[in-house]
Amino acid sequence: MLFRLVLRGLAAHRARLALSAGAVVVGVAFVAGTLIFTATLDRSFDHAFADLGHGTDTVVRATKAFDDEFGGREAERPVPASALKAVQGAEGVAKAHGVVSGFAAVVDRRGRIVGPEPQTGVDWYEDRDLSRTRLVSGTAPTAADEIAIDDGSAKESGYRIGDRVTVVTRAGTRTFRLAGVFRFGVSGVGSSVAMTAFTPATAHRLLMERPDGYARIDVHAARASPRNGSGPPSRPCCRRARRPSRGSGRPPSRPNRSRTSSRRCGRCCWRSR
Repeated sequence: MLFRLVLRGLAAHRARLALSAGAVVVGVAFVAGTLIFTATLDRSFDHAFADLGHGTDTVVRATKAFDDEFGGREAERPVPASALKAVQGAEGVAKAHGVVSGFAAVVDRRGRIVGPEPQTGVDWYEDRDLSRTRLVSGTAPTAADEIAIDDGSAKESGYRIGDRVTVVTRAGTRTFRLAGVFRFGVSGVGSSVAMTAFTPATAHRLLMERPDGYARIDVHAARASPRNGSGPPSRPCCRRARRPSRGSGRPPSRPNRSRTSSRRCGRCCWRSR
């Protein structure tokens, strides 16, 4: 009887039923779309930042004389070459590279600057542990008059391997031979980066205020390996790897240890007093 009354009520108010169902569907779809968009955006940013810092465990920069209290972009102070030698000799450092960077913009045949801001010039470095640039075509710049540009700038400007490319730097405007085209990273962040790579000597001369300084130092730490004994020793649970001998309350050859409960794994482990 009650079921029939419900059906009659729904049949008498069909418009209300349709509007209520539509409101529920639209509300759920809106919430689901918001959550999906937020998760996608967070993942994109995570991949972009992970791609930018891939292989770099620590970055060494010079301290700024003044803080950017008003949101202005102050030029970073260069890191001296002596700091690079000190970092390379530090314990736990596998590789350290002094990065040379500064303003460098590619100009197309119509005289327009190519690529999104900021246009960056760097020194070419091929170590895969510290560099995210990968050649797509051509070769790396080896001569003072050779450069390599990112694939986005090459596509926008129409330059090909062997063309003469005009580049604007803080030292002035010069023409270089395009030796190679590279791609920056794998997450798609390279499409928003306009980058020109020079030989290390040319980059120092054109991009840095001091020829013996660096914009920053990227450090790749040495990985701990159980074979060479580096890194903290592992502490397996006593039930698997440190099982005490039968008939005694402690493991053999370790008389100064007591049996206590481990908070880390929730099992019985041997710990020093």
